[in-house]
Amino acid sequence: KQWYQRRVRGDKDRQFLWGSHLMVCPVVTQGATSVWIYFPPSRWYELWSMAEVEGAAGDVVPNYPAPIHTIPVFARGGSIIPVVREEDGTTPTIERMQAR
Repeated sequence: KQWYQRRVRGDKDRQFLWGSHLMVCPVVTQGATSVWIYFPPSRWYELWSMAEVEGAAGDVVPNYPAPIHTIPVFARGGSIIPVVREEDGTTPTIERMQAR
């Protein structure tokens, strides 16, 4: 809860924690393809690829890539984040559950 009180850079007000395990860093500047991100002390993983963000614990990562089609979202190390694979979708799972 104290990570946001650190004086790091003006852009930190654009990122937020969703609960205590997900951090969302939306791009709010038109045309931008990267963002400055402050990572609270911990291990952090990019949610979409689950690749660890090197050198992120308690520091600012300048110019983190943020392609227009992807919102930078990160999971804190040790978190369990339930996800549905895109190719599975939700309808087939619901249909299978109702068929039983």
